[in-house]
Amino acid sequence: MSRENVYWIRDKMEGCIENGWKEERKNAFEKKNYCANWDDSKWSGNRVYKSVFVHVPRTGGSSIGKSLKEYSVFPDHHLAKDIKLKQLYKDFFFYTILRNPYERIVSVYEYVFRDEAMGYIRKLLAFYQAVQDSPDFLNYRNDQVRLGPGPPVTSKAELLERVEKNTLWLSGEEIAQLPIPTKEDFSFERFVNIITEEVWDIMWEPQTSYIFDDNDKLIVDYMGKTETLQQDLDNIVEEINKRNTTNSIKEKIKVSHENFTISPPLYSMSVDHHHYRSYYTDEIRKKVEKYYEKDIAYLKILF
Repeated sequence: MSRENVYWIRDKMEGCIENGWKEERKNAFEKKNYCANWDDSKWSGNRVYKSVFVHVPRTGGSSIGKSLKEYSVFPDHHLAKDIKLKQLYKDFFFYTILRNPYERIVSVYEYVFRDEAMGYIRKLLAFYQAVQDSPDFLNYRNDQVRLGPGPPVTSKAELLERVEKNTLWLSGEEIAQLPIPTKEDFSFERFVNIITEEVWDIMWEPQTSYIFDDNDKLIVDYMGKTETLQQDLDNIVEEINKRNTTNSIKEKIKVSHENFTISPPLYSMSVDHHHYRSYYTDEIRKKVEKYYEKDIAYLKILF
């Protein structure tokens, strides 16, 4: 099902409402429907060089993908442990790019409101806004809420009964017509509150999920950094060549900068916004630190 499909949006929100975002995340990973193109025949790239790029969103992955498009396999935003479920790739060279978690989530926020490909996230946020803002919708944390016509809902149990009976008042057509939020009316603070407490998507999944197995064992062979893309690209090419003596990469490859919300080479600065710290209050920093606790500890990042 296309991410742009409005019924996918409704189903995702209903799942988060009924089960909580953690259960929704768990179900998505179990069903392997957390991102598109689980069919590896649709993955781009070249299998001859026996290398796979594990693409963590908003780390410089699109730049790596364009630079090495002839020399690696490029799934969507799949976890390494799920890629390895496919027998063909078990012995491939796995590499990835990681980023300062504080900076990465700022980049996710900027990208969501800038790129056409993120229309499904903006629509998800629009639905969330309707859920939270409308006096006629379902903020069950208030004493009484009303789901369109009918009696008020006075408890979460009643709300979930409505969800189960599929009587939420927003139809697919109504979801499609919801006003799309912009960065100007959707603050970073609000965005962080939503993604850490209410709604889950693979776009803001912690980076360690991509590189560890279920036993917290590292299963990626090489990890570069957003701040050192060219150096890491050189190292990746060298490693691919070590493993492919008959199919070595002869050319000198330069990083092709793609989809940057924070322009290179000063990744913490941009003409569009200030240093990532300027986005944070103490309260929001603590929420990000809790959500990305494992990333911050593994990467040994200081704010």
